[in-house]
Amino acid sequence: MTNLRSFVLVFGLIVAAYLCYEFLRETERDRVEAVTYSLAEAAEAGDTATLLASIDASAAEMRAETERIINRYKPDEVTITKCFVEVDSDSDPPTAIADVIVRTRGMVDGTMPGSSLVGGTIEYVKRGETWLVTNFEFRRLFQNGLVRP
Repeated sequence: MTNLRSFVLVFGLIVAAYLCYEFLRETERDRVEAVTYSLAEAAEAGDTATLLASIDASAAEMRAETERIINRYKPDEVTITKCFVEVDSDSDPPTAIADVIVRTRGMVDGTMPGSSLVGGTIEYVKRGETWLVTNFEFRRLFQNGLVRP
């Protein structure tokens, strides 16, 4: 009976240790999600340097488009309301896609207050230990409370 109790105790400790490890372990999916939320924070703070630094060097056109958007729209609030991440760790280099819904509020062209709800995808590539944006596509879902096609 003592051997059975010892076995159950050891097995229970192993299961508990494994569950703690799984709970505390940060996955690539978690890292991509964290980058996505940090980009929203940078956009809200008007941190252009962080936004541009998060773009992969191979995406020069996207960098120019990002600067154009940043110069035109000054958000007071950028909130990600949905973020679903898929990671392809088998590709070389690893890639990921984040499907997001983002609520924004702020000034357009420095004079018009506006708010919108946009949905879209952000594509990432992993360079070393860093996830960088390679592409993004957004579509406006709502603007100032009016449904837009």
